[in-house]
Formats: sequence, C-alpha cells, structure tokens
Amino acid sequence: MKKTLVLLLCGVLMALLFAACGNGGSDDGHEEITIWFPSDPNDFFASHSDNPIVQYLNERFNVTITFEQPATGTEGESMSLMFATGQTTDLIFTPFFGGSIEQLHEDGVILDLYEYMDYMPNLRARMEASPELRRWLLDDEGRMLGFIGMNTMPGRQWSGLAYRRDILEIMTDGNIQFPSGNDEPVTIADWDYMLPLFQEFFRDIGLTNYAPLLIPHNGMLPFGILQSGFGFAGNQFYVYNGVVSHGFLDDGLYNFLTTMNRWWNEGFIDPDFAGRVGEIFFLGAAELAFGGAAGIRTSLYIHLDDALSMPEHGLYMDVHPMRNPVYEGVSPTRVLQRSGGTYEGLLFMVASSTQNVPRLLSIIDFLYSDEGSKIAHLGLTYEQIPEADTQYRQHLPQGAWWFEGNEIVLNPDLTTVGGHIDHVPFTGQRLPHLARGDITNDMAPEVAINADRVWAFYDSPNNARGLPGALSLSVEDDRFVSDMSAQLNDFVDAMIPRFIMGAEAITQEAMADFRQQVLDFGMSRAIEIQQEAYDRFAAR
Repeated sequence: MKKTLVLLLCGVLMALLFAACGNGGSDDGHEEITIWFPSDPNDFFASHSDNPIVQYLNERFNVTITFEQPATGTEGESMSLMFATGQTTDLIFTPFFGGSIEQLHEDGVILDLYEYMDYMPNLRARMEASPELRRWLLDDEGRMLGFIGMNTMPGRQWSGLAYRRDILEIMTDGNIQFPSGNDEPVTIADWDYMLPLFQEFFRDIGLTNYAPLLIPHNGMLPFGILQSGFGFAGNQFYVYNGVVSHGFLDDGLYNFLTTMNRWWNEGFIDPDFAGRVGEIFFLGAAELAFGGAAGIRTSLYIHLDDALSMPEHGLYMDVHPMRNPVYEGVSPTRVLQRSGGTYEGLLFMVASSTQNVPRLLSIIDFLYSDEGSKIAHLGLTYEQIPEADTQYRQHLPQGAWWFEGNEIVLNPDLTTVGGHIDHVPFTGQRLPHLARGDITNDMAPEVAINADRVWAFYDSPNNARGLPGALSLSVEDDRFVSDMSAQLNDFVDAMIPRFIMGAEAITQEAMADFRQQVLDFGMSRAIEIQQEAYDRFAAR
C-alpha cells in the first residue's frame, strides 16, 4: 500500500511537471505573459514591457510580461487580425474591440473569470463588500467577462474645454465683458464674444496659420463636450430621466450645425480640421495649440495656466478651463455628465488560450490589494525599485512616494502633485488595478482641483449621462447594435464635417432626411435594445 502511494505521488508530480513545461512555464516556475495594449507615447520608453512596474512584477512573481502594441491608428485592424488568426495574447485591452464580448465568450475565446474567483481573494473581498461593484463586475447572467475600471473614489477630470484668457485681456484692455455677465464663459453667446477677439489678435500679430477654435476631424468632441450644450449629445447613446436615446435623434443637432457653420464661414474654425484624422482630441493640431495659435480647444489640466508659456521666445499664455457652453433655451440638465463615477466599463479580457490562468490572475489580484494598488496607482517606493530598472534611478531616485510618519507623500517632481515629470509612465495604470483616488484626489495641485470643479460643473444626478459601461447585451442584440453603429459612424463622420463646411445645406428638410437615414440604419431597434439592457442593469 505504501509503495502504491509513493508511485501515485510520483505520477502526480511528473504530470504537474509536464503540464508546467507545456504551458509556457519552466522548471523554475517562470512564466511568459502577453498583453495586447495600444501604443502610448511617452518620454521614457517605447514599449510598455519596459515600464518599471512591469519590471517589478516580473521580479516579484518570476514572470516575463510582454506587451504587443499596434502602431497608432491601426488598433482596430490589429485586434481584428489577432482574433481572426486565433493568436491571442493572454490579456486583451477591450475598448478597441468593436464586436460582441458575449460572442467571444460563446465562441470560447475569452474566459468567464467568475469561475476563477478563488485565485483573486482581494478582488472577491472587495466585491463581497460592495453590492454596487458586484453589479458592475457581473453581467446579467452572473458572468465576469473581464476586468473593469475601479477607483476608491470618483476620479478627477483630466481634460476639458479651455481658452486663452491672456488674449482676451489684451484685446479688451483688461475689461472682459462676457454677455452672460459671468467672470468666465458659460454660454454660446460668450463664445460669440470671444471668437472674433481671438481672430483679430492672431491677425494683428501677423499669423497666417491659426484657429480661434480647434475641433476634431468629425466636428464632434468626445464625452458630449461642446455639443451637449446645444441639447445634442453627439454620436452616442445616453440616458436622461431614465429614458435611453441617441444624440442623432436630438433636436439640438440643428442649432449645433447652424452655429458651427456660421463659425466656419466667419473663419473661426481650424480650416484643416477635417483632415486631422487619427489625432488625439486633446493633442490635435499641436502646432497651433502649443505654438500659441489657438483660442479655444480641449486641454489637459497640466497644460493650463501658464504651463505652455515660452518666455525665452516671448510667448506668454494664460489658459483657463471652462464649462460646456449652453445654447439659449437649452436646459443645463441636457449637458452630459463628465464623471464616470467610481467604476468604468470593461477594460481587459482574459483569453481562454492563456496557459496558466491562476498565475496570471494571482498577479492581477495583487494589484487590487492595498499594497499592490498603491504600486499600480502611485508607483514605487525607493525600496521597491527593481534591479532591472533604469528610469526610476535616473528620474525618480527617491521613488514615487514615501511615508512621513503615517502620511503618504508623493514625489513633488510628479505631475500628480504639480511637478514636471509625467506620472503615468512610472505607474502600473496600463494594467488592471484599483485606482487610489482616496490618496491622490486631495493631493492634486490647485490647477487640477480647479479644472475638475469647472469641467465637472454639470455632474448632477439630474443631468443626462452616457450609458453605464456594464450593460449586458445578448450576442444577437450586441451584433445588431455594433453593425448599426458601424454604419452610423461612417455616415456621420462624413456628413457632419460637410454640414459644418457648407458642402451640405442645413435646412429643416435636410435635418429630416438626415434623421430618416439614421433611423434606416436601425436606430429605433438599437435604442430599444439599450433601454432593455439599461433597465436590467438598474434592476441588478
């Protein structure tokens, strides 16, 4: 009996050894982990594989994490090719996937992670302590098809509308008089006051390449910025007073287009906007925005106040954040909320081809612990800097943060607290993790706190808002909405710039034809699907 037991145990050990060798592991337990994530240019490294937090995780967990990064502008094609060939990475960044998540699971491409919760005790504990988190993590069928964005507190807004206050001061001899009577612009009438002054200023100093107003190539800013002040939500589904609708059925589209066309005819809009395909909305037309030749644009908070001034070249800029402007007669509650709250939609999926799922999930779960979430969101302390790292030793030799008594102190050189070094490349924010707003929100520099106050001005429970990212659709419904949206996107991305530039007449008849085309794509059915999904989510 004893001999039989020994032989049995040997057989089990051999089986485990062969399993490890066959799944990308090695005799010493080393594992290879792959992640698909878009390129994210920074000043410190070209590949996310060289991120200091990734190197820390490599050393701590005896793994090698490698990122596959498609070239900017090819993300959709890269992801489609990956799924078509079946050569999936272990972890997949979801937002660039335009198909059905449910279909991927039904086809056996991605895992239901709820079946693996035993390997994620930190995440499970957080879910058990928060019914709201459970509502976001699990779909209508009780499945967990990936990792969502999570924060201990609603995060601050990092981008929004901004304008050159210094130009207005110059052009009015310090006597700025917004028609609304406010100290800052809050209405479309205030914009009508500003735009000619920007234009006159740029002409007076001899510029030929300038733009009083910068907009993306399709004429619409994300998150309802600008257009929702007209009562037009833009190219998105949204919910208002519990009712789901879509921006292209909003009556405010007409006033938005007529105003934009008027501004175009008066020379206020960037003449090259329609050709700026692929540019990031807050970095578009960089030669104008950062060269002092733009009046109104979207901005990061780190580019506000005098951050873009170049005194060595005689260029001084005072950039102020501003609210979404509201068109006359439009209820402010129609302006879309900016804050996504504590949770976001699905960000990462795990491929079923992953060789060692428990190992991968245990690493990710560490980033939901108190220790791991600090590393992911704040960065590394001096003691945690890995041997392979060069970036910390060169730029943040003291670490990203430390304790003074019982208080956490962030390195003052980081942009998180108003410094000059971009904090994101020194964190693990490109991995699934728990963000620590409870630590960083109150440490933000005054410019960030003020910008958030302005950009989130309309974040009221009564305001319209985008649909929650945790809605669950059936495969058939998801395919219908995706196909409809693909047709709609192509149509509106071509038509909206044509309306703005006057290539298409903006009449009530034209708007009726436009609306009918949107409906012909299947919009009514798509809204029904989203309404049913929203109602199910609300009832979870």
